[in-house]
Amino acid sequence: MEKTAKDIYLMGKLQDDRSSDVTKRGMKRQRNRYTFKFSGKVVSRTTFHVCYDIGRSALKGIMSHMLEHGVVPRKHGKKFTRDHMIEK
Repeated sequence: MEKTAKDIYLMGKLQDDRSSDVTKRGMKRQRNRYTFKFSGKVVSRTTFHVCYDIGRSALKGIMSHMLEHGVVPRKHGKKFTRDHMIEK
């Protein structure tokens, strides 16, 4: 599976099993909790890493991107081409 497709798939899986953004008192939640599932069964985070072949920091990056931007493809930080840098 391609990296982008894998990221989107994992974002969808994590979005379904995320805790709500608001506490029972109406305050904004400081830390989101995730339930990691594989084949419909709850598994540990380590098992989730192994089953979906993703590292710890990559999963952390996907989760933080999803909180900030939603379920959209991640883009590399380079926004412009080299031609802009060498123009005189």
